[in-house]
Amino acid sequence: MPGKLSEGIDYAELDRERREIRLLKILPCPGSQYARLPCCQTLQMSLEHAPRYLALSYAWGRAERNRVIIVNNLKFRIPKNLYEALFALRPSLSPFLLWVDYICINQEDEAEKAWQVCMMCDIYAQADRVLAWMGPGDPESENVVRYLNKIGEEADSCGFQHVLNIGDNIVWEYLAKLYASRLGDSSLGLIATKLKTMLFAAAFDCHLFSRTHSGVPQLETLALMGQMLRLGRLERLMRLIDLFHKINGWSCNGTPFPLRDMRSALRRPWFGRIWVLQEIAVSKRATFIYGTERIDLTRFRAAMNALHCFNEAVRGRYKADDGGWLTPYHFQLIYGDFFSQASTLVNAPTITRTPVFPLIALLRLTCIGSPNLKKHGPHHLQCSDPRDKIFALLGLATDREDLERRGVTPDYIKSCQEVYTHVTAVMLQQGHLSLLSYIQPRHKSDFGDLPSWVPDWYQPITEAFQIPANDHITLQPTFSSSGMHTAGPEVELKRNTSGKDIISLKGYIYCDIRDIASFPKRVSTWVISEEQGVSWVEQWFLETLRLTYHDKTTFSSFTERLQAVARASVAGVRQDARGDCVRTDERFYAEAEHLLRLSMHRIRDEGIRREARDFLRGTRLERSAFRSDEIPWTGLVAEITGRSLKRVPFVTTAGRPGLGYDNIRPGDVVAILKGAQVPYILRTLRNGRFKFVSEAYVDGIMDGETVPGATFRWLDLE
Repeated sequence: MPGKLSEGIDYAELDRERREIRLLKILPCPGSQYARLPCCQTLQMSLEHAPRYLALSYAWGRAERNRVIIVNNLKFRIPKNLYEALFALRPSLSPFLLWVDYICINQEDEAEKAWQVCMMCDIYAQADRVLAWMGPGDPESENVVRYLNKIGEEADSCGFQHVLNIGDNIVWEYLAKLYASRLGDSSLGLIATKLKTMLFAAAFDCHLFSRTHSGVPQLETLALMGQMLRLGRLERLMRLIDLFHKINGWSCNGTPFPLRDMRSALRRPWFGRIWVLQEIAVSKRATFIYGTERIDLTRFRAAMNALHCFNEAVRGRYKADDGGWLTPYHFQLIYGDFFSQASTLVNAPTITRTPVFPLIALLRLTCIGSPNLKKHGPHHLQCSDPRDKIFALLGLATDREDLERRGVTPDYIKSCQEVYTHVTAVMLQQGHLSLLSYIQPRHKSDFGDLPSWVPDWYQPITEAFQIPANDHITLQPTFSSSGMHTAGPEVELKRNTSGKDIISLKGYIYCDIRDIASFPKRVSTWVISEEQGVSWVEQWFLETLRLTYHDKTTFSSFTERLQAVARASVAGVRQDARGDCVRTDERFYAEAEHLLRLSMHRIRDEGIRREARDFLRGTRLERSAFRSDEIPWTGLVAEITGRSLKRVPFVTTAGRPGLGYDNIRPGDVVAILKGAQVPYILRTLRNGRFKFVSEAYVDGIMDGETVPGATFRWLDLE
């Protein structure tokens, strides 16, 4: 090595036709003078003829290039996190080849960066192994990695390296119930052994068993276990029971997940970066590195899936009873949503095995967040360049060829505003009107104003009224406000005289918004204060009820009115025991009656109070049915709490209660767009066009009730 080095790399041009890439040859330390300076050389070759190499997956971190390495005998400045990774990976003897985006792509050449980004999916797929650098180790993270290696090996043998198996979940739900019912028993530690004995008794004719005892969940679970035994899965079932016994938090000799240490280990910056989704999803093999500790992706995924399965089992039991048997460990599992990002990323390879995962599904997977980040933590995946919210997903999208034909490719010459607008227009033309539900009140963007019909994918997006199912394509529950239009939506893109992009959609105007709920003490719609508790839910519910009295002829009875208020308070959606979103039902209405009884003292209008009192006298719901001092934070109360973030109730000129985002105003119109499942709220502009405002739930029109006789016309949105 020369004594004095100049800075920078003289990048030779890559041949796009030959699909050339650069690789780094990571060298051992050449001497004490360079003890703290990782040294490497660049090699240039066609990807198809590249030798075996590794690929680095890491979080870029801060933009400051304040660390120095040696590349081709020249100083090269890089961010701190990349420096720490290269320093930790430096070999002691033999060099190895590594692909690192920050160095192997000329970051100053926008044209090269664009087409190299298009190749990244192939680059990571061809790598012999992907090294996921989590950052330097510390006692907590190293303890977590050692634990996950141990539990992950056992979870792997139980089949948890695959996505959550419904059979395993049912078995663990039964085990959770069994443990919860035996908390006072001194023989608690023997439950797993006793259960194994019971299983042999369940290993008779399962077909006869299930027919004889159909509809009895506990016996059906034993039948499932017995069937597993008869199919020769005894060994796996025994391992499944043993693993549950170790991690459940009740067994005195178990080893529960170290949740406090995992909280910090699973919130490393890597888990919030959008690019790593692709890097892990296409990898042949991957290894996660925390300082000197390593864990293979298969074990990591198995451990996380086991944790998720156990969490679901505990949640299922918690919803079924009062939860008095739960320990702080279990409450951390239920309320500590710190492993959702990690679970998504370690299961990323399932995306490549899913036949239909278009760009809209990937955006739903990676862009949903929470405005109440302090309480719930980040859910969405981030990037330093807002354009990468789109570009980082194109390599995984199953509709990438169609997108490319429509001009959607990585292009860093375009502004973010241009990228978001073009991509949204293309997806609308593909028929994905549901993406309009992700247009939400937003802070001012750093990259300029977007058209009102374009979502800001860079900001946290709250869950819409309809939640994507596991395939991130199907929306649940199903609404059909525009009727059953099998031909799909009609969309046209054009520009006005000032060059602004306008989208035209077929639809019709149903009615106007007459009034909006008022909450004088509400400081912000973006945060629900924990101190408000049930009192906030009562205010929300009663204000929705008050709005319905603008038109006293809409409802024929107070029962009908109350049920409409219950539906409108939560956008007609509730979660069932499995966590799936379904339409509200009779159970919800019973909870609405109870909530009304609790909040009677808050009703100021004497006429409303009198009607409510008369109604409650005639109901079968007894005061003792619920304890007023501990109304369960499930069902109606929990749903209202979640739905109230960023939102406000309203009533239409037709007397229908509804729910929309907090930027709606009286005089805005409710529009039914052809092919859309939910209504949308638009604002009429002076030029006759419209501004998009919000998705909406409007009670009584969610199943195409207003379509007969309606005339669809073109509605222009600026």
